[in-house]
Amino acid sequence: MEIGYKIKALRERKNITRKHVALELGMTEEGYAKIECNEVDLNTEKLLKISQIIDVTLTDFFKNECSIVNNQHDFKDQSKAQGIVINHLPEKYIETLQDLVSSQKREIDNQKKEIEFLKIENESQKKEIEFLKIENESQKKEIELLIK
Repeated sequence: MEIGYKIKALRERKNITRKHVALELGMTEEGYAKIECNEVDLNTEKLLKISQIIDVTLTDFFKNECSIVNNQHDFKDQSKAQGIVINHLPEKYIETLQDLVSSQKREIDNQKKEIEFLKIENESQKKEIEFLKIENESQKKEIELLIK
């Protein structure tokens, strides 16, 4: 099943109108209809936005496009079973998924950097608070001396 038809099926299953999705994407309903009819190529960002609008995961768009063949039938614990994946995804969808993974990895790296920055900023603020406490105590003692 091509991605546009899958998007349409998932959208309809969620009882979301084509008009609603088009509005959320900032495009005309006719333009969005072309996506669902596979008349236009879909970029990674738009596919991610559509998944958010219709509240599905990206993998939902690709379910039933590949199957796992179990070549070890004698395991009682299926988690130990070994299998091979027979992939039926068109190359452009594999590339789209690879782009999404790369984009997510970049986002994770950026968030890790931001976390490190915030940790450093937090430590700096803790030191500033300690300094202000000491300064406050010093000023209190100074006031006490002036009062006496």
